[in-house]
Amino acid sequence: MLFVVIFHQNVPNKELIERRLGWDYPEGMRVVGEYWLEGSVASAIAIVEADTYAQLLQLTSAWDDIVDVQIAPAISAADGMALARSMHAA
Repeated sequence: MLFVVIFHQNVPNKELIERRLGWDYPEGMRVVGEYWLEGSVASAIAIVEADTYAQLLQLTSAWDDIVDVQIAPAISAADGMALARSMHAA
């Protein structure tokens, strides 16, 4: 299943970057993309695919001491349009 992860930093950039350099996503989680944001409320977003809730918990627990993490299920635009068409046809 596809998820959007939003990271809101609570610490200076140096501490955040040092942590990120030594960290990798949980085993089995597939990263579609990770983007670092400038001049935004959020410091980074990631699009990931996860098969288990445990992978999401591993991700949040790795960061929750220095970053507020929000996770939302997502769907691609193409899949969303196909779903919308099928709902509209019904």
